[in-house]
Amino acid sequence: MKNNDAYQGRIFFSGAFRPFFLGAAIWSILVIGLWLLILAGELDLANEMGSSFWHRHEMIFGFAGAALAGFILTAMPNWTGRPALKGNPLIGLVFFWLIGRFGMLGAAFWGPSWLSLLDIPFLFVLFFVVWRDITLTNNKRNYPVVYLFAAFASANVITIFQGLGAPGIDGFGWRLGLGTIIILLTFIGGRIIPNFTRNWLRQNRSTDGPLPKPPSKLDAMVLLFNICALLLWTVIPHHLVSGIALLAAGLMQFIRLSRWCGFKTLRASIVFVLHVGYAWIGCGLALLGSSILWGGLASSAALHALTIGGVGTMTLAVMSRASLGHSGKEITAGFALSATYILISLATLARLASGLWFEHYTVLLNISGSLWILAFAIFAALFAPLYFKPRH
Repeated sequence: MKNNDAYQGRIFFSGAFRPFFLGAAIWSILVIGLWLLILAGELDLANEMGSSFWHRHEMIFGFAGAALAGFILTAMPNWTGRPALKGNPLIGLVFFWLIGRFGMLGAAFWGPSWLSLLDIPFLFVLFFVVWRDITLTNNKRNYPVVYLFAAFASANVITIFQGLGAPGIDGFGWRLGLGTIIILLTFIGGRIIPNFTRNWLRQNRSTDGPLPKPPSKLDAMVLLFNICALLLWTVIPHHLVSGIALLAAGLMQFIRLSRWCGFKTLRASIVFVLHVGYAWIGCGLALLGSSILWGGLASSAALHALTIGGVGTMTLAVMSRASLGHSGKEITAGFALSATYILISLATLARLASGLWFEHYTVLLNISGSLWILAFAIFAALFAPLYFKPRH
């Protein structure tokens, strides 16, 4: 086996991107499929947790948690120089993720509610691995990632205790979890998007005119302002101040994005989709702020511009790029992979439309969910065979 640090175990567990990216895709298909059945009245929950609670939790902490695990554990060896998590330790972490999914599924559909506690260990073990590797190498540049994973693991605990009936939480946990994901995507996206764009432009001799701007004080200001805006929304989600802050944060994201020359990469969908995903983050923040300030668009629809558009698109973009690169394949998107990028944006548009045309709400909701399922089913079909083969 080549280029795999003499690892002699099962190929599937030779890199975290393999089980976690595949797991994230399959789990999101299952969760959205069950969610559509619940909305259609074909499926009932077994306890008082509530279908919306389960849906939010599993998409934020189950699906996105797996995608983040796959990305961070694959990226950290390049940041720290330490060996990648593989073999039995990786199997153990995947086991914790699967136990968590079983616990949440069992608590929602079979009962009892305490089964949801089984989901707590996964994110704390993941946080420990991130903390260990980054602090042992004194990798100060990535200390913010440690703090964000600590916040994400804590948000999961708070959310679970809300599901168990703890008073006074009122959605604080899931908002903190989603806000943490958005900050992680903002922090990491600010590194990889201009870098990948610059590299592609140079490789394809498209360097006439401006290149993506290097990091500056503007990037730090955008990140800091987004942290403040999302914290306000986490604590006071319906307040006028939160609406103003979110709207301003979204506009600042677009200013930052405009510095990265995204339209010059239209010919390379695997690069351009990163810009699209980041644009959905800015759009989602602005729409969420607008829904608080003026109404007109349902806040749940605006929120899904952030989740389906921002998190969904960025997840697909990063998972496909990392999977190709770490499998030794050419980093290009063919017709099928490019189709997944289009489908996820169409899913976002359909969900947004459901918040404007209430008479077609159910139809548009089903269209959005079906497009999501199709996008991630294509992704799983394309990459599952690759995850079981050695790097070439």
